[in-house]
Amino acid sequence: MTSAPNVTKPNPKDSFAIQIKTFWIIGLWYPEKDADSKWKYYLHSFIVLGLFYTSLLISQIVYMIQVWGDIEEMVAVMFLMVTIVGEYVKMYPFVCQPATVKSVLNELDVGYFQARSTKEEEILRRCMYIVLRNFLLFTSACAITCIIWSIYPVIDESSGSYTLPLKAWIPFDTNRSPQYQIAYMYLTIGVCLSAIINALIDTYITGLIIHAGAQLDILANRLENIKVEEEINSTMLEMNENNLFDSIVYCVKHHIAIIKMIGADEEYLHVKPRTCLSINITVLRVFGLWFPEEKQRTWRSHLYMLYAIFAQGGLYYLYMLSEIIAVIKAFGNIEKMTKASFLCTTHIAQTFKVYYLYKHFNKIVNLLNELDFDIFTPKNVKQTKILNWAMSRARSDSAILLIMGLLTCALWAIFPFIEKSTDHIPLPLSGWYPFDTHDYPNFQFVFCYQLIGATVNAITNISLDTTATGIFIHICAQIDILGNALENLKRDSIESLLKKKQEKNKSSINTAENSLMNVDKEHAEFTHDELEAEMINTFRNCVIHHEEIIRYAADIEEIFNMCFLAQFTASIIIICLTMFQISLMATFFSIEFVSLVLYQACIIFELLLYCWHGNEMILKSTALSDAIYYSEWYEFSPKFSRGIILLMARSSKPIRVTSGKFFLLSLSTFTAILRCSWSYFAVLNSMHEEKLNE
Repeated sequence: MTSAPNVTKPNPKDSFAIQIKTFWIIGLWYPEKDADSKWKYYLHSFIVLGLFYTSLLISQIVYMIQVWGDIEEMVAVMFLMVTIVGEYVKMYPFVCQPATVKSVLNELDVGYFQARSTKEEEILRRCMYIVLRNFLLFTSACAITCIIWSIYPVIDESSGSYTLPLKAWIPFDTNRSPQYQIAYMYLTIGVCLSAIINALIDTYITGLIIHAGAQLDILANRLENIKVEEEINSTMLEMNENNLFDSIVYCVKHHIAIIKMIGADEEYLHVKPRTCLSINITVLRVFGLWFPEEKQRTWRSHLYMLYAIFAQGGLYYLYMLSEIIAVIKAFGNIEKMTKASFLCTTHIAQTFKVYYLYKHFNKIVNLLNELDFDIFTPKNVKQTKILNWAMSRARSDSAILLIMGLLTCALWAIFPFIEKSTDHIPLPLSGWYPFDTHDYPNFQFVFCYQLIGATVNAITNISLDTTATGIFIHICAQIDILGNALENLKRDSIESLLKKKQEKNKSSINTAENSLMNVDKEHAEFTHDELEAEMINTFRNCVIHHEEIIRYAADIEEIFNMCFLAQFTASIIIICLTMFQISLMATFFSIEFVSLVLYQACIIFELLLYCWHGNEMILKSTALSDAIYYSEWYEFSPKFSRGIILLMARSSKPIRVTSGKFFLLSLSTFTAILRCSWSYFAVLNSMHEEKLNE
């Protein structure tokens, strides 16, 4: 049962060496520790994925809008566009949850997964061969497809002399050199990158599944060998029960490790809740809104303050000032005023958010750090699943809104080139500037300034909003965790007594692996009074947890309630103005129309996040009484039951957050805002029609 001499033992991770190296090259394998390396790698990732990959998707979306109604052209562009959209979904865990992705791979380094015999080495080598073979076959097929796409315009004479390999919108004339060659290379690189990403992610995931199957084969081999050893030893009357038990325990632990890897078990991973807001905090830090978290002011703090003044002053306050002046200059002209006002209103609301972030920055940091306190830490696998689901939801909300915001800004950058109605290209957004923006290079400068300013303000505004809603999600998760603790009050108390007993007796049996199987058996060894005393202690911790959740929600409301009021007020105005702008359009199949609809969708989704999670907070907090009811309180003394009744009475008062102390954050408020926006739109539209009829 020993390995063959002079043969290197197979390492399961080696079968992913090519994928990992390629992931790193294309910008999907982020470094873990060195901060300087991280920033360099983020820049590298942005160049590779942003310029060559994301821009390809945008160009295909634009082309789809241009040819809308032509089925042949739509089908010709749609098959690759849908593939890239699917790849974005696959890329999500690599971009937003890189630690989890790497942790699954690192599971293969666990000792249980290493070969211990020649037979197990053969199983691992066969598995590694299959993983590598699948990768090479899939990658080769993708490479051949890309090569055919890239050479067929050159070989096929019927396609014309300036035919591109793929259907996509290009912002210049591709019927002459060197524009044609540039577009040709760009599309070829983009589709090759798309093929590589698709092949990498698919073979990485299937490779992990293949390794999980190989580990099950290894586990089966180990169990069979245990059986053989038992028969041999029993025949020779030399069976060692302790060794047999140790072998079985080892196999059980191996099985648990396989289950964790197969499920990519984030619930077994200790992750700090604050990490789900890392993207938001990084964005805010980059653009001067998140100061160094230091107890005392240092030279870094002062240097960052100087940077924040320039970043926010140049890209935000000057930008907003130009919009306000444009609104004032357009006063009296409803069409121009509404066009200049909808983005300006967003930025005015953002001013309130930035002000309260600066004012309560230390409190906000402390509240985020409190999520790691012991009182908020999950105590079992079910509670950890609840917390990890909340973290995943917070990341998803941020990612969806950021993608929508960036796509809106990209469409604003494109539509002036496609839908110009005059000899000169118009600016994408309204604004006043103290010089003629039609002259060179003034136009280019203002064009870039507007796009950079709009993009920066969009992602910072989204990061501010999703930070607040992310905290809401965590409050809801804590309520769910509390509900789980109350519903399993008796069971958790029994497990706690088992743990104390085993610590006292210095038992060699692992509580986490055996207590759940022996709850009913061991329960008989506890007296009723001992169990009730432990339940009272556990119930006391639940009451403290409930009080902390209430206090935490109250602190969040105290800090952000005026921000919520500003956002709600701005949302009413923005939805009204964007609907009015849409109603003025001659055609609904244009880039400008799509950009306005997408912008309105961002505002509505932003508003929905606040109201949805605020509504969930109300529903979950009032549902705590149901969890308390199921806690088997009737088996214990009236003294214990009175405490249960008091908590049920307190939980009937919902935990809720208000907007400026005026409106609840709830779905009823969301529908009221939409109705109010529609009413204002109807009034504005009727005023405009009356003015046209005069």
